Amino acid sequence: MNTTNIREQGLSACNSGNNEPDMETMRRQMDILRQKLSRQEIVNESLIRQSMRHNMNRINRRHLWLCLLCLLMIPYAYLIFVMKMGFSILFWGYTTLMMLVVMGYTLYMNLHLRADDVLGRDLLVAQQQVARARRLEYDWLKIGVPLLALWIAFICYEVFRTIPEQEVRLVLCCTLCIGISIGLILGFSIRHKALRQYQELADSIEELTRAAKE
Repeated sequence: MNTTNIREQGLSACNSGNNEPDMETMRRQMDILRQKLSRQEIVNESLIRQSMRHNMNRINRRHLWLCLLCLLMIPYAYLIFVMKMGFSILFWGYTTLMMLVVMGYTLYMNLHLRADDVLGRDLLVAQQQVARARRLEYDWLKIGVPLLALWIAFICYEVFRTIPEQEVRLVLCCTLCIGISIGLILGFSIRHKALRQYQELADSIEELTRAAKE
């Protein structure tokens, strides 16, 4: 009986001695795996923030070019419509007002999409900034469409007021319609790209938020 107990204790001690190196190896492997996962998460976050920075730069460039275009349109409209075509100063004043409204709204949107907030560590603030900017982009149609419709009506009135020849009126109206159509197509294309960039920003922030929770 005593001999059996001694043998069992010896076997147990041997098994315990064999298991200790295995457990130590497993711990080391788990540590290595955790380090790899941690490095992978850091790389993923870096790539996501790099993509966010790229989208922010594109949005800021678009806002900058739009503001510059609005400023250039003010003297250009006076030179072409007033000096060359004989349109009224009132028409040029409305065109100037429309350009200033577009530029002011663009700057207002830019104030609600600061790079420091979107690219900062506070993901809740970033989500709020992007959501607000997207809402302002959607709301612009409520202002832009009436302004543009009134401008088109105004320009048609000026054409019929200043040009007596019917054929010249028709050619000029067709030319203006083609130009306005091209402008509308370009405008909606730029707006579609902007909304896509906002969506990409929102998706990136959501991915960072999900990773932070995990």
